[in-house]
Amino acid sequence: MKPVLTFCAIWNIIQLSWCNSAKDPFTCVTDYWKNISCIMNITDKSAGVDNIHYWLEFIEETDETIKYKCQLVEMGNSYGCTFLANVMEGIISFMDMDCFEVHLCYDNNSKTNYGKFIPVENIQLTAPSHLTVQWTPEGYHFTWKSGYEHHPYYTALKIGYQLCFYNEKCIETQSIFITRSDLEPDTEHALKIRSQVKRPLEFNKRHWSPWSALVQFKTDAREGKKELF
Repeated sequence: MKPVLTFCAIWNIIQLSWCNSAKDPFTCVTDYWKNISCIMNITDKSAGVDNIHYWLEFIEETDETIKYKCQLVEMGNSYGCTFLANVMEGIISFMDMDCFEVHLCYDNNSKTNYGKFIPVENIQLTAPSHLTVQWTPEGYHFTWKSGYEHHPYYTALKIGYQLCFYNEKCIETQSIFITRSDLEPDTEHALKIRSQVKRPLEFNKRHWSPWSALVQFKTDAREGKKELF
């Protein structure tokens, strides 16, 4: 039998910028629909962090009357929150002009300015879905959905993918075909995929989406029929 190798088909990688403070660093990303998620490390004990509630306040830069409250909750050694920023009625996603001022607020009426958050520079896509395996007499065809097919900026996002299963090779396409001879026959395999934006933002850090749900399939025994589940 041939040895089983780990396969990661890797597409182009983008760098995504993060909002950071030298004193209390925090990270915020958006799915580039209208959701924003943040993780924050709070070390300023003198602010009463152990005794009072605190949250992140997002203020729309072009209209200071538009504000959002992201209530921070403890997550192990850090704090996190997620909120929906419904900036404009009828608009289903952020635009490249959107920008927010961010403040850390306490219920003793104090707040700290943490700079700006620009959604287009901090994109973490949602996990791909509908990962499927189709058997043909020649091999196996893998397809999936990005979750952004109906996004108004789908073409501009230029989404790239990383597909992980068995064997080693790099393929730049929206689907993958593997011949029968490339996979060990009569063997169970596991497959998952994740994505990221490929826009050329040199000043950004790399950030992949979460992994998709794991898909398992079994290669045929050359003369037998396929088993997919």
